[in-house]
Amino acid sequence: MRTMRRGMYYLVLCCEALALNAAAGSRFASAGSFPLPARSVIRQETANGLVVLMERVPASRLMQFSLLIKSGSATEGPLLGSGATHLLEHLIFKAEPEKNLASIVEKAGGYTNAHTSLDHTLFTVTVPFENWREPLDALLRAVFSPSFSEEDFAREREVVLREIARAEDRPEYQLSRCLWETAFLVHPYRLPVIGYPDLLQQLTCEEVRKYHASAYSPDNAILAIVGPADADEVFGAVRSSVSGVRRGFPWPASPLSEPRQTGFRERVKPFPTKLAYLSFACRIGSATSPDTPALDVLAWVLGGGRSSRLYRSLVEAGKAYQVSAEAYTPKEPGLFIIQAVCDPEKVGEVRRTILREVSRAKSGATDKELEQARNGLHSQLLFSLESVEERAGDLATSMHLTGNPLFSSDYLASVSQVDSKRVAEVARQYLTETGMTFCVVKEEGAATGAAGSEEGAGAARLERLANGIPVFLKRDRTLPIVSFSVLMKGGMLFEKKETNGLFPMMARLLIRGTERFSARDISDMVASWGGSISPYSGNNSMGLTLTVPARYWQQALSLLADIACNPSFPEKELQRERQEAIAEIVAREESAGGVAGRILREKIFAAHPYGLPDGGTKESVEAVTASLVRETYRLFFGAGNIVITASGDIDERRVMKELAEKFGSLSPARIPQVERFLPADHEPVVARQGIKKKEAVVLIGYPGITVDDRRRAVLEVFASLMNQQDGTLFDRLREKEALVYATHFTYFLGLQPGALIFSAQCRPDRVERVRQVIEEVIADVAARPISADALEKNKRKVLGHQRISRQTLSSQALEAGLSVLYGLGHDYAEQLEREVRAVTPQDVQSFAQEFFRPRRQVTVIVAPEDGTIHK
Repeated sequence: MRTMRRGMYYLVLCCEALALNAAAGSRFASAGSFPLPARSVIRQETANGLVVLMERVPASRLMQFSLLIKSGSATEGPLLGSGATHLLEHLIFKAEPEKNLASIVEKAGGYTNAHTSLDHTLFTVTVPFENWREPLDALLRAVFSPSFSEEDFAREREVVLREIARAEDRPEYQLSRCLWETAFLVHPYRLPVIGYPDLLQQLTCEEVRKYHASAYSPDNAILAIVGPADADEVFGAVRSSVSGVRRGFPWPASPLSEPRQTGFRERVKPFPTKLAYLSFACRIGSATSPDTPALDVLAWVLGGGRSSRLYRSLVEAGKAYQVSAEAYTPKEPGLFIIQAVCDPEKVGEVRRTILREVSRAKSGATDKELEQARNGLHSQLLFSLESVEERAGDLATSMHLTGNPLFSSDYLASVSQVDSKRVAEVARQYLTETGMTFCVVKEEGAATGAAGSEEGAGAARLERLANGIPVFLKRDRTLPIVSFSVLMKGGMLFEKKETNGLFPMMARLLIRGTERFSARDISDMVASWGGSISPYSGNNSMGLTLTVPARYWQQALSLLADIACNPSFPEKELQRERQEAIAEIVAREESAGGVAGRILREKIFAAHPYGLPDGGTKESVEAVTASLVRETYRLFFGAGNIVITASGDIDERRVMKELAEKFGSLSPARIPQVERFLPADHEPVVARQGIKKKEAVVLIGYPGITVDDRRRAVLEVFASLMNQQDGTLFDRLREKEALVYATHFTYFLGLQPGALIFSAQCRPDRVERVRQVIEEVIADVAARPISADALEKNKRKVLGHQRISRQTLSSQALEAGLSVLYGLGHDYAEQLEREVRAVTPQDVQSFAQEFFRPRRQVTVIVAPEDGTIHK
């Protein structure tokens, strides 16, 4: 049951939840079902109709509030197609500083977000446990009693119009619009959530206020709360906050009846892109349909990761770069969607292959495939319980869609009963030729051919194997999950121009075969445990993480060791990864942000490896050979250059014994030395590049600091100051002048000095003013210390976000492991917290004065080729 659409193009292995089951003495196991950990929810309802759900998680140090409004883009009635709901989502965050939701939450050290879907809008707040009261009140006040002005309305409408323009530059968005407009002829699901620009421009502030008065009322909302606080205290706070809010009058309903599809529909949408993006879709039932569990199993069999039929027949066969399948089941009947990305000349072949696999699915699924789906769907839900935000979101959306906040457990029970016959039945019933819609987005004229307690948490510690390899251990039995990682120095810092892209390809190839197992064996084994395996390569390191349910820890660790110690880097797999890498490079060069980022790196770092394009160039990845990959890996993988992590529901003694057997005899690594990057002053650099897009990107960058720099805590606070929604940068660029759609300050740290980057997306005619404002904001921070209040607010924000980012076992272990790898110590996160608390206003000012000097500045402007950039 998927109620939020996945971004197909960005699906990568590290985000997959691959599934199956395993048995003693074998790599695979017999079918069976296993429940989620027991969850308990308390439900109350306020006098004015707000449904409040609370799940206590005593072990958490966070409080999560997720407020769901049962109105989305499909329920806008007379405002359908205007994007009123999405615009209102923006306006909820508009208020005076003392009432501004984002400001209050950030001051408490938390994080707030929101999204609009077809059937609902969700507002979320995550804060440290000790600071939950004021953010809760602010959330309820902002949503039910917003205070946006006519000026706010005009400004945010312009922001959303820019957001639409930015979305229309993306082929993925064009494919989504094409598919939904073609599959639905009457139902409002066919309309864009964000709205049509012309209808949005006609929308008035008064219309939005009337819509809010009817739709945003307590009786049309669900508040899900997850955390360790006392339930009675929380319920009392909720009742107090909403006591003065009235029930709403029903908003005029939108027509929901869609006529039965009686024939195959096909549409080709021209769009300037080097790749082709295609979708098949068939209409299916809603989230509560009894067929939904079987359709989810069918989707997994067809497109659920590297073990799926479509992945093997398309990606492994070299016909497509990516493929996915999902049963999207919202409040009303949804769609079964298959999506793929390929070269334009292979569209016909990809289309025929998909239709062939759809036809084959009508004969059912194998026992092995059924186990993959059952365990995979189970693991997706199990892993989501690590995050309080995911827990609360599950409660709220389940309640909205089904009336049962703990629907997930019932759903899994139904999934466990799905057999081959049932898969065949739903495939034959729904995936019919007359009910199918096919859409392609490609360049015009391109050939197509076709919940637990605190008990069980242990202290983290660092051990070493006999050959000196560090092992980070952390026992946490809150959930039956284990996570293992092998990390080593590597990545872009050690690349050469001629073979740029070597390390990302090497990382992906790690799971494409060993001396014992093929790529298919590896994906099947990981899938059989309901686990996920994630190779990565960054600026300074590369590695591999394997996360599985705890009962499979020993098999998983054996597999991880075999992958790390005995990779085969087969030539056939290298050819496939090379083509995928080239496709990513093509996509990067079609993105204004991607082009700007590549140019900025080159201008800041010149001939240093950090200045190379992320992922390489077509020529450099074609120069990477299997022998080069093997030779490089042998140099880097060895004692003195790797760190191992093990966390979760583990037995430390047994894990150390296994690790000693598998890694204890590794010989030392022999990594090459890299020439030191020494930033030097120069005249300010301005680089301009044309691109065939509607929007412009402005980047202003400077050389940065290393991972072990004593000013790292100051940088964290400065970044928070620049990125807060009521901060100077956002206020000047978004609020006062409405110059940009988005603006951020980002940075990367390195074993050598990295980069500090201000970014903005705007209209081409506003580039120079945006650049001027960013420089004025930088100069202002350098000219005077920030206030004590602003400093404390941003410290709390940094510390809160650090806590939020460490919710999962894998994130905690990865952070600790990298800290050890970089020589910072496994407890560096605690040290950084202490250093953040010690930052002073003068520290922030001094940082700005030292690092944001004009003679270190590089500006990159990427804008439409035919656009006007006013000086």
